[in-house]
Amino acid sequence: MEKYRQRLIRFVGKRVDNFLDVEEIVQDTLISAMDSLPTFKGKSSEFTWLCAIARHEIGDFYRRKKIKQIVFSRLPWLKELVDEALGPELAYQELETKTKILKTFKNISEGYTRVLRLKYIEG
Repeated sequence: MEKYRQRLIRFVGKRVDNFLDVEEIVQDTLISAMDSLPTFKGKSSEFTWLCAIARHEIGDFYRRKKIKQIVFSRLPWLKELVDEALGPELAYQELETKTKILKTFKNISEGYTRVLRLKYIEG
């Protein structure tokens, strides 16, 4: 599956603007593909199958983003509370950590990637 990573990045990158979001969606796609591999029937190429999974992951990404926008637009005090709790420095540190971890994912096995993703990205 890793051999398709760069092609998937290009595929997702045409549909999602932020590179960190692209990396996250590609990683989620590869994890979903690994979980679904036993059900892959081979009726299409592996890359076509991965693109179908990526499309679903992109849809999930935009749905989550929309939900956050709706919640924060209806409860603006909640966004302020979250922003205050995190503080700009902490938010920047978290972003830096996530960026480093996403770069590391490219150089380690899927098993380690999943562990790091659960610990540092999904909390």
